[in-house]
Amino acid sequence: MRLEGLSPVKQATYDSSLSTQINRRGCTEGTRIGVLDGLDDWLYDPSSSPIYWMNGMAGTGKTTIASTFCERSERRKLLAASFFCTRSSTECRDVTRIIPTIAYQLARYSIPFQSALCNILGQTPDIGSKNVLKQFEQLLKEPLQQVNDAMPDNLVVVIDALDECDDRNGVELVLDVLFRQAAHAPLKFLLTSRPEPEIYSKMATHTQSREVIHLHDIEKSLVRADIELYLKEEMGFMLPPASQIEIEQLAQRSGTLFIYAATLVRYIQCGKRLADPHKRLRSILGLASEPTKKHTQIDALYTAVLKAALNEDELEADETEDIRVVLRTVLFAQEPINVKTIADLAEIDDLQRVIHALNPLRSVLHQSEETGLVSTLHASFPDFMFSYERSGTYFYDV
Repeated sequence: MRLEGLSPVKQATYDSSLSTQINRRGCTEGTRIGVLDGLDDWLYDPSSSPIYWMNGMAGTGKTTIASTFCERSERRKLLAASFFCTRSSTECRDVTRIIPTIAYQLARYSIPFQSALCNILGQTPDIGSKNVLKQFEQLLKEPLQQVNDAMPDNLVVVIDALDECDDRNGVELVLDVLFRQAAHAPLKFLLTSRPEPEIYSKMATHTQSREVIHLHDIEKSLVRADIELYLKEEMGFMLPPASQIEIEQLAQRSGTLFIYAATLVRYIQCGKRLADPHKRLRSILGLASEPTKKHTQIDALYTAVLKAALNEDELEADETEDIRVVLRTVLFAQEPINVKTIADLAEIDDLQRVIHALNPLRSVLHQSEETGLVSTLHASFPDFMFSYERSGTYFYDV
């Protein structure tokens, strides 16, 4: 069949078997209501931008929200396609497979589109191996123009975790193509990512062409309430149940990081089979800082972020050193500080060097758009960095 010639990545759909293997899931009922309602408003508003960027630092719940939005949109028959990038799969982090996979799914969704696409594939069967611009024009733009009247309104394509793709230049090309072409297609695109430098800069130069939400800037009290609801639901198996005070203490430790709460829950739930969950709960609330299994997932997350920031082949040695020094300065300050103070403390004579050094650290450091102050995203990050047993080669000695 001609469609199969596109070599679509079938494991990239939001509900693939891979999603179960890597424990991808939707939001707990009743949580992230404001964010999801905002996505619905964007989707149904004919005057809204064709691109919506959901941006959030590591662990803020982007993929969970995107997965839930896919479920909701599919129930309404408005999900045209989904591509969930993940480092867990070679194919799912290959940026050149995104457009062909979207075209394949859209052809499964719409018979008129399928017919138009198959005609094009009959003439140019190797288009799936061309560059991203040609892929978009021939696999999406041209067939959509032919069947525009047959396509329903408010169709959405969801591309999750663009920052997890291997080819950063390829990610920039995809964004360039979307910003140039999306307005001409009867589709809307929800994109999610961490604020990685190449994505952040592209989004910053196209403010008129996209909507945006920064998950790490949502009112802390709203996130805290959602995390409490999530914890109550996930720990409902415990007998006797965890007290409200214990739930609140866990939520306080989680801050605004859903992944931290999820890590704690998995550690406690493991006690159902291997240990006493109440004992594990007491262990967490006892503020123990030694490297136990309750830290495994959050440690792996922070290690991956630091590896990407500090082991970048394209960086010069002095640029890598700037990143190390700036990170050390922010950690040792132990309070929010501005760029000039960082430069002074780090003895860096050029503010631009500090700004460039902060860019690859945006997944663990937060710079307020209002005040410009830089701080760590979550209290667990300094804990990780100041523990040699947990951070290893990235360890900073106080």
